[in-house]
Amino acid sequence: MICATAGNRPHPGVLIERLRQHLLDLGKRLAVDCRVLVSHGKPRDKQTTFSNPDGRGGLDAGWGMKTCRGRDKNGVAGENIKRWFGYNLPLVGDAK
Repeated sequence: MICATAGNRPHPGVLIERLRQHLLDLGKRLAVDCRVLVSHGKPRDKQTTFSNPDGRGGLDAGWGMKTCRGRDKNGVAGENIKRWFGYNLPLVGDAK
């Protein structure tokens, strides 16, 4: 059993085990998605070092791109490209 807590909140593992007692098929069907968290920090090049002593600066942020292809209401093929600098947050949830 996982017993770590953060203040008065139980650890997520404890919550999952409590849910499994009531939902026997928890986790058998999963839905996966990804959310973009845009950063307004400066992109870091290979030679840049940050002067903040606490390590702030978006060291793990990176460039991302998503291309959507399809047809408009008139049947004309098109492409929409979205680019960002930031983080990808993978999301996994029970799909039942």
